[in-house]
Amino acid sequence: KQTPHSGKSEIKEPLAVVLGGAESRVPIEHIFDVHSGELVVHKVMGSAVGRVDGTVMASVEYAIKKYAPKLLLVLAADQSTILADAVKSLSGSDNISPNQRMVLDRISVGAVRAMEEVARDPSCTVAGRVARVHKLATELNALYMLESMLKSSVILEAAKMGLELHAAILNESTGVVDFVGQHPMLEHLLCGSVSNGSKQQQAKDRKSTRLNSSHLCNLV
Repeated sequence: KQTPHSGKSEIKEPLAVVLGGAESRVPIEHIFDVHSGELVVHKVMGSAVGRVDGTVMASVEYAIKKYAPKLLLVLAADQSTILADAVKSLSGSDNISPNQRMVLDRISVGAVRAMEEVARDPSCTVAGRVARVHKLATELNALYMLESMLKSSVILEAAKMGLELHAAILNESTGVVDFVGQHPMLEHLLCGSVSNGSKQQQAKDRKSTRLNSSHLCNLV
């Protein structure tokens, strides 16, 4: 029996391009129960895509141009320690190196939006506020990475031609993936115009499921 790490995939082209967190200990191919070669996986700390002219973005662009997949997925881990570091840094903890700062700056946007949103609820306890900030920041960070990737002319054009961009959250304890969906302001992003207020809106329709290759096929 073929496993995700043995043999050669019969899939001629990858089903999807996935951007995941390098800090996650769960192999992405195992999460989706696919064979090696069925996904093009990019793993970077904090699922941070980086600059438009950076290596990660260039690699994602290359994969999209080469394989023309139907799905580009940002997969964020619900227990990401990198996102926790970003929240701590915003709270005043700054004992980090310049290179760490570069990574945290990329994912701080989602953390800032989450902190602002949670701060509007005065009834939330301190412990509850920390948990809510981390949960919301995880989702907003994934959505922000979609925004960042649409700054690429290659990815933007592919999206206009039918490439689907989705965000999802991995529960590292259970292996369940919660699909956030496409960016709620995708149409505005494709047109190159989105307001600051609109950026904070979240996708309402979600689907929690233990995914396998057939579920990926349903998406693509």
